[in-house]
Amino acid sequence: MIHLVTTLRETKKIAKEFAQKIKNIHSLIIFLEGDLGSGKTTFTRYVLNYLNIKDFKGSPSFALVNEYTINNLKLFHMDLYRINSKETLVDIGIYEYFKHCAIFFIEWPNLLEIKPDIVVKFSLANTYRSIEIDWC
Repeated sequence: MIHLVTTLRETKKIAKEFAQKIKNIHSLIIFLEGDLGSGKTTFTRYVLNYLNIKDFKGSPSFALVNEYTINNLKLFHMDLYRINSKETLVDIGIYEYFKHCAIFFIEWPNLLEIKPDIVVKFSLANTYRSIEIDWC
């Protein structure tokens, strides 16, 4: 489904609906695709907020991974923008995270050799942004 949004309020509404759909799923891989500044981290922040994560740590651009826990559920927010090879992913142990039963929000997933459950694509136009949610 493609959503066209012009305000943060509309983005929050989509994030809330998305959070409601995934809140009872304990193992999920979500790819977040889009250019810099297209809304990947903002959307993730809103979804996590609706899942009752109140201590959002921001984009994990330098840490690579931010981990959250709520009611024995683990959530990982990954930002792989700075990773430039598949070998680096292996070297830093990124695949070890996927041994967890958890929900993964992954920005810049293009080098990962795993299959997502959901792909959320973000794009910007002059007066709106689009958020396309594809349940694989």
